[in-house]
Amino acid sequence: MNVGGVYGLNGILNVYKPEGVSSNYVVQKIKKMFKLAKVGHGGTLDPFASGILPIFVNKATRLNNYIHSFDKEYVACIELGTATDTADYTGKVVKRMSVPDISEEKIKESLKNFVGQIEQVPPAYSAKKLNGIRAYDLARKGVHFSLVPIKVIIYSCDLLYYEGDKIYIRVKCGSGTYIRTLCEDIACSLGTVGYVSYLERIRYGPLEKSNAIAFDDLFSKIEINISDQLLPLDFLLHNFPWVVIKGSALKTVLNGGMLSEDQIEFFSIPINVESFVRVYSIDRKFIGIGKFNGNKLKISLFLQ
Repeated sequence: MNVGGVYGLNGILNVYKPEGVSSNYVVQKIKKMFKLAKVGHGGTLDPFASGILPIFVNKATRLNNYIHSFDKEYVACIELGTATDTADYTGKVVKRMSVPDISEEKIKESLKNFVGQIEQVPPAYSAKKLNGIRAYDLARKGVHFSLVPIKVIIYSCDLLYYEGDKIYIRVKCGSGTYIRTLCEDIACSLGTVGYVSYLERIRYGPLEKSNAIAFDDLFSKIEINISDQLLPLDFLLHNFPWVVIKGSALKTVLNGGMLSEDQIEFFSIPINVESFVRVYSIDRKFIGIGKFNGNKLKISLFLQ
C-alpha cells in the first residue's frame, strides 16, 4: 500500500461503509492511516447501516455546506410486529403487535401514500437538535421531549419483496429524510408496528454503490493507492451552473474582490441569477464556488 505523498492531496472518496462501525470511525481511521491533515464525511450513516459514505479529504472538507441537498437512495427491510426505541434492530423492544394478513398488493397501495412531500417526526435517537442538544443525547438520558415534524420529499418507494414478516423496499428521497421514521409509518399504515432490520444507502447524488470502494479494501489491498481513488473537488457540484473567468480576473479573486461581467469569459446561466456557481480559470482549473449579487460575482469559497 502506497501512502507516500498523500498528506497534501485534495478530493472526495466514494467509500462503502460496512455495518457495525460509525461514520466518525471511518473518518478517523482514514485520517490516521493515510496521515491526512483534514478528513470529514458528507452525511452520517448509522452504525447499523451500510452503504455510500462520501469522505472529504483536506480542501474538500470545505465543501460540506454546499452538498447536503443531494437526493439519496436506500434499500431497507421493515421487520413487522415489533417496535424498538431507536426504530432499528439495535434498540430496546417497546411494543409488540400481531401482524395482520397482508398481500403484496396492499403493501404496494400503502407505499403509494408515502410518495411526494410528506411530514415526518424525526426519531428520538437522531442528530436533530433541541435547544442546542442532540436528540439522541436526551433520549439516552431518559429525557422526554417532542420534536417538530419536518417536510421531506419521497420520489419513489417501491416494494422489492415481502417475505414472512419482512418487507424489503427501495426508497429514492430528498435530503433530510429519516428512513427509520418512514419504515415505522409504513408499518403503522399496515395495521401494526415495525422497525428497520437492514438499511443500505446505495446512491448519494452522483455517487453510486457500483463505483464505491469498500472501507476495508482501503487498508487490506496493497495495490490500492488512495490518490487513485480521489474524485476531483468539483465532482459533487455537477448540478451547479458554471462560469469561466478571464486570466486577468484571477488577481481580483485572490484579493477577495467581486468580479464584473466583463471579467467573465463564459457562463452557463444568465448573469444576475442568484445561485451558487462553479468557478473555473481560463485553463479550466476549478477555483471554487461563487454567487452572483446583481451583475457582480463574489467568490464565496476559494479552493486554490
